[in-house]
This record gives sequence, C-alpha cells and structure tokens, in this order.
Amino acid sequence: MPVATTNRTQLAYIAETAWGTTPGTGSMQIVRYTGESLDNNYGFTESAEIIADRMTTDMVRVSGQAAGEVNYELSYGMFDPWIEAALGGTWTTNVVKTGATAKSFTIEKQFLDITQFLAFTGQRVDSWRMELRQGQIASGSFGFVGKASNAMSATTVRTGTTAATTDTVMAPVDSIQVLTEGGSAIAGCSGLTFNLSNSLRTLAVINSIDPIEVNAGRQRITGTMDMYFQDATAFAKFRNQTETAIIAKIGGAASKNYNLNFPRVKFTKASIVAGGGDQDMMVSFEWTALRHAASSTLLEVTRTP
Repeated sequence: MPVATTNRTQLAYIAETAWGTTPGTGSMQIVRYTGESLDNNYGFTESAEIIADRMTTDMVRVSGQAAGEVNYELSYGMFDPWIEAALGGTWTTNVVKTGATAKSFTIEKQFLDITQFLAFTGQRVDSWRMELRQGQIASGSFGFVGKASNAMSATTVRTGTTAATTDTVMAPVDSIQVLTEGGSAIAGCSGLTFNLSNSLRTLAVINSIDPIEVNAGRQRITGTMDMYFQDATAFAKFRNQTETAIIAKIGGAASKNYNLNFPRVKFTKASIVAGGGDQDMMVSFEWTALRHAASSTLLEVTRTP
C-alpha cells in the first residue's frame, strides 16, 4: 500500500456563497504554498467518574473546529481573493481596504499519490502575515478558522481545477520599488513585517460538533521595522508619539506589483541595544496601524495592473 508524501500534496480552494457549503458548480483554484497546518481540532474532556481501580472510564469529544495556516512566498495575483477576505473588503479599481464583508472558502487538501482528499469548509481568513527581510524571499502566511474537515475518497471539484499562477516569487532586493516612512525613503532598513488579525471566533452549540458560524472581532495590524542606527529621527517619533505612515511597494517596477499603504501608524516600541562586540547598531521598532480618518482603513492595498 503506497504512503502519501508531502511533495504530492496539493491545495486548492473555491469561494463559498453560503458559509460552510461547498458550491455545487465551479472549479477549484490550485494554490502555490510552502507548507500548511490545516487540521481538525477537537477538544476532549476526561470523565470524572470515580471507580475503585483508579482508571479513567472515558474520554469524550466536546468541541471541534477546522483551522490552520497556509504558508506562502509572495507572487503576483496568486492570493488576491485571500487578501480581499483578510481585509474584509472588495477589490474596487484594483484597490482594497479594511471592510466588514465576510467571505469564506472550501479548501481542499489533495493527496494525489493515494487519491485521498480532505475538504475544509467554512474557512474564513483570520490572519495575514508578511515578512520582507534582507536575504530572503518575501513570504508569510494566511491563517484560517472554519467549520469542519471531511475525509473523502473523491474530490469536491465539480468542473476541474484552475492552474496556479506562474509569476516569479518576489524578493525584496529586486522587488521593493518604494519603501517610505512618514513620506521619506527609509535608509538602511533590513526588515519590515506586518501581521493582520481579524480576531475570529467560532460560535459553538450543544447539539453539533461543528460551529454554526465564524464571526469577526476587531481588525488589528501590528508590525516591526529593523533599521541600521544612523540618527534618532524615527526614535524621536516614538519618544514623542508622533504619528507616521509606512508604504512598501513590492513587485515589478511598472506592473505586477502591490503597494501596501499603512496611512496612520504609531511606534509602540523602539530598542537600541549594543548586544555584543563586532556588531552594527540596529534600532528595532514595533508599530501598530490605526484607523485613518480620510481613507477609513488600516491598510490600503493597490495592485498593478
């Protein structure tokens, strides 16, 4: 009997029109990914019965949800529906902002070498993380929280699959076209990260192992920025709690790029520490995105084209 291997595991998804229900028609989009942790997470409670031989009489399943992360290397166009769902907005003239629109997907884990499948239904995007670091490919993850996972011997695909995109993955050294803080180019930045969270929560009930819905809480975006220490300009903004803005444009110079605009940001931590000899001094910032009144968003993503 053959044993499944990770190199023959394929991820594909389709947008749902009704939460937790895989559409009866349409094709699934194959995903480019570097790893995943989608799983069925059950909670168990041990029976409190007391018996004379001191043994446990039962272990009972009391809760469940399907959740996990999909790790990626950034490439143009591959994750646009997930970016839209993460922000809770809608692409309008190639721009998406923070919104309150709930979108869900069925994500299928396909073990092609043994023809087995796991369908994760009702998956909403709980988090979106991205890292831009010197010497590395632009990467991150999308975190999902959903309804259930079901094992099958046949795919849920109705009309085939849509092939994954083939654009080159992006690396900061060749792909960052714009990197600014407070409207000025950032000099000596070695790393920029952000983490978006939708604070999703599952609605559990007493008569079903699966939740009846997944609702969103407050959207929060935090991040880090590491710079070679050259002057105290940015540190003064932290000290004085001066608001700023961060923009990173990554991709091709004229096309196939994303402009990530955090229009209102506060630094919440700034560390300048000489940790040892023979090192370059760094200043490490932590920051939080805040609602920008004029644009009504925490983050504005513009794609070109």
